[in-house]
Amino acid sequence: MGFLLSFPRVIAGRLLFCLAALITGAADGQQPGSYLYLDGLVVDPSGARVPHAAVSVLGPSVHVDTETNDVGEFSVPLHDGDYEVIVDATGFRRIKTEVGHSQLESRRRINIHLAIATKDEKIDVDRDGSSTASGDNQSATVLSARELMSLSGDEGTFQKELLALAGGAGGVPNIYVDGFSGSKIPPRSSILSVRISHDPYSAQYDALGFGRIEVETKAGGAKLHGAVGVSGTQQALNGQDPFTPTPQPTYYVLNTDANLSGPIDHKSTFFVSGVYNDQQNNASVNALIPTLYSAAVPAPQSTASATARGDRQFSQRNMLSARYQFDRVSLTNGGVGQLVLPSQGHASTATTQTLQLSQQSIVNARTVNQVRFEYIRSRLDQHPEQTATGPCTSPLTPSCTVIVQGSFSGGGDPAGALNDHRDHLEAEDFLSLELHSHFVRAGIRYRWTRESNTSAAAFNGQFVFTSLTNYSAGQPSQFNLTTGDARASAATGDLGIYGEDEWKVRKDLTLNYGLRLESQTGIADHVDSAPRIGLAWAPRHGQAKTPILTLRGGAGVFFDRFPVENLLTTEHENGIREQSGYVTDATTLHQIYKYGFTAATLTSAQAMIYRVDPHLKVAHDVIGTLSAERRLGHYGSVTATYLWARGVHQYLSENANAPLPGTGVRPFGGTTNIYQFASAGIEKDQAGLVSWRLTPVPRLVIYGLYDAQDKKGSAQSSTTFASNSYNIGQDFGRQSAGRRQMLYSGALVTLPWGLSATGYFSWLSVQPFDITTGTDLNGDTLYNDRPSFATSASPTASVVATRWGTFNTNPLAGETIIPVNYGTAPGLFYLSTSITRAFTLGSHLEGTGKTAKRTGGVQLNFTVEADNLTNNVNAAPPVGVLNSSLFGKSLAQDPTFAATSAANRILFLRTNFSF
Repeated sequence: MGFLLSFPRVIAGRLLFCLAALITGAADGQQPGSYLYLDGLVVDPSGARVPHAAVSVLGPSVHVDTETNDVGEFSVPLHDGDYEVIVDATGFRRIKTEVGHSQLESRRRINIHLAIATKDEKIDVDRDGSSTASGDNQSATVLSARELMSLSGDEGTFQKELLALAGGAGGVPNIYVDGFSGSKIPPRSSILSVRISHDPYSAQYDALGFGRIEVETKAGGAKLHGAVGVSGTQQALNGQDPFTPTPQPTYYVLNTDANLSGPIDHKSTFFVSGVYNDQQNNASVNALIPTLYSAAVPAPQSTASATARGDRQFSQRNMLSARYQFDRVSLTNGGVGQLVLPSQGHASTATTQTLQLSQQSIVNARTVNQVRFEYIRSRLDQHPEQTATGPCTSPLTPSCTVIVQGSFSGGGDPAGALNDHRDHLEAEDFLSLELHSHFVRAGIRYRWTRESNTSAAAFNGQFVFTSLTNYSAGQPSQFNLTTGDARASAATGDLGIYGEDEWKVRKDLTLNYGLRLESQTGIADHVDSAPRIGLAWAPRHGQAKTPILTLRGGAGVFFDRFPVENLLTTEHENGIREQSGYVTDATTLHQIYKYGFTAATLTSAQAMIYRVDPHLKVAHDVIGTLSAERRLGHYGSVTATYLWARGVHQYLSENANAPLPGTGVRPFGGTTNIYQFASAGIEKDQAGLVSWRLTPVPRLVIYGLYDAQDKKGSAQSSTTFASNSYNIGQDFGRQSAGRRQMLYSGALVTLPWGLSATGYFSWLSVQPFDITTGTDLNGDTLYNDRPSFATSASPTASVVATRWGTFNTNPLAGETIIPVNYGTAPGLFYLSTSITRAFTLGSHLEGTGKTAKRTGGVQLNFTVEADNLTNNVNAAPPVGVLNSSLFGKSLAQDPTFAATSAANRILFLRTNFSF
């Protein structure tokens, strides 16, 4: 513990010593041998790994017998040549697989899918690994434990890189951990593999097929293994963040992790791991109040995560897995940064506990059944850092929140005190059945989520000013206050039933079709149908064994369930439990500003309530794709995909009782603002994707994804308000996250003398951002109105010239409102690299000649990792409020990959011990 506390002072000395050892290359490093390896993974029809299956490898003068380990894997050293691999497992057909192994590749990996039947079957595995099975689409990005090492060793950056890889075509990624939805990405040390965009049209999943992240966690093995690692960085090693003033408070990052796995008895295994991240971070504030205020505010954060998994093989036909994960995040000065002043910072502690149980049973020779149960318990405790006493009477009162559009947000924390409880239950039962050339799957899933909290949001009162000039003159444009009962709860459940068939029409043609039915409580839309279809064809030329291409096409409907958070908002702000009042009348505002806010003033204020649109429909996307996969022999594969998508009933927020344009009359009468969650948006997407996985030379692996897309819509999110509630189409345009081009690529290379190197590269084109006037032009109490393109008739006083065009902040009749997200924020260039020096101690040589290999012993690794190696300044989207002096300026670095906002280029040093 003393070392951890003194880490900021000693990290450079101790870990730079490790770097010196890496460079000098001490004699204990092991140079890879010249033998070749055949690596295999054996799974049953449901995709579950089959442990302790008998494996025989037959070839010229070679007969090797082995078995799969506790996670269904095997590895055999071989000479160059052709081999036959035979797999036997109780309850499954004997599978005979032909495979070629050449010196062009140091390792060859094959996946063997067992069939449940009573007779032997001989299958041909093409030399290029082609397959028309729905789960073998080469457009998927598959990262094994080895490929995961190409990503950052910092847990936060590692998760951001995974999300970036999955977010190209599918929007916000959906995460599944061991088949369960709603889970967090576990620590890297506990992940066995990651699949992205795998089997996109399976009816088993409700989520969008492209962009889905499926994480498989590690199980224990037959031998005891463990590892301990320490990594980190400190201020002296890094490049200065250009948006943070100097000198800034001292910062550092310290990551520690450990794991242990092995057998409990001959039928049971365990895996445990723990990660602790101590980050002394700084938040950069750049605001006008009214002169430039620039400061680096200490914002320390600590993250702890622990996982435990146990697996019990009751018999060859029955296996139980249990997994528990605990996560805790503590944050100080949360929410501070850019325009948000330190006075609005909050402290928070969030804990999440996840319990997952999974049982797999082989019912008979052709049937497999899986039952899963998940419980997620989340708790959040948040409170303002600076607690101000006394009522909110004017913008100078410490408890009041003060927002000056495009300049600063200060005063009291508008979120107030928050204590939130969230419970999530998920139960599933999946059945798979093999019927000759058909593989049928069916299942049912039920999820229930309840959230309750005590929230004092907006209870402190809030003044809104449209400009610094109005702020200096004491002329607010709006005041609001919420009172009443701060407690509320909401719950929703959803049911999904699916059935699908994978029909092997012939050896080179596979047809998939299925249907998913869904329903959800808490909203009026109760029955949703989601058909899916997919086709794969691997045509060959003449008598050639290798297909020219593998062509895949498919289409499906994917629903986006209405979130419980929105239901909770309608329970809080229904006008009965809580009463919210807005004041926009200039005379009343002046009275409040001069003499203070009283209960009597609230009675004359215009009320506000939240509700769900009675006609709300569940948002869904219709997606179609066509892809062509080409294997490049032993050198890898390349896949090109075209994606077309249409989204309907997309979620947004609107003021259903806003004044009608030109009349000022409200459709529901009175003066109450009825904010409602609606589903009136649409979305139109097209994308072209190219993915690759290459091994151009032995010991070098390169994988990547290029995505060019056109993403447009009239709804940004369920909590983003329409600028015109009576013309949703006015907001149709580029999505805020709709970058036109994205490139991600990773590489791993094994070098002599125990060295290895990795790299991860991302290039993202410019990002759209919205340009607004900072004023409420249509009286809906929302400050998201956009200017028009200026004309010769536009008043000079309201015309603003920018590098994106000349605009009129007070549009005239007949002038064209600029499109949503009309501005373009800077692009992004990010490169991370690492080099590792491995030392193996106490190993011994087994075998002779080409089949000889070293086993046993312990390994000590030293790693140097550089994030944003080129020190490129990746700027966040700029201020989009036209009447602000900061308009068009970026105030912080882009957080897409940054491990800490306090630095631009970051150098991590890491040491890891394993046995």
